[in-house]
Amino acid sequence: MKEKNTRKPNGRQGNKRIALLLVLKALEQMSDEQNPIRQASLAKMVNDVGGALNLAIWCDRKTIGRHIKLLIAAGYKIIFAKGKGYYLESDKFTKQESEILITMIKESVLTDGIKELMIDKLLAQQKNLNADTMKKNL
Repeated sequence: MKEKNTRKPNGRQGNKRIALLLVLKALEQMSDEQNPIRQASLAKMVNDVGGALNLAIWCDRKTIGRHIKLLIAAGYKIIFAKGKGYYLESDKFTKQESEILITMIKESVLTDGIKELMIDKLLAQQKNLNADTMKKNL
């Protein structure tokens, strides 16, 4: 009688998955069309975070390239800017677009509660912006 394969995934495989998620998070939070990130910089970020979390993660530039290909295959819109690096294309509103929308919401006939909820949702979608400061200034 054959035994059932109950092999657990090794730590290295799990850490590869964590590294993949760290690459995605770095692209989401730190890159845009004006600020692409090079593969070597992404590798350093992943290695630094892995070290800070006491995880056995190590990535080099080629590994980052493979992770980016996987993310693209999974449907993420990662753009390569020749000579500059990669960035994650975003469908989020720019700061200026958000300010216009907030002004329109404030001037609408909606109830104050609905206005507040819509503005909070809009600000929560923004990255690299201080939502509280933006909210006070409008």
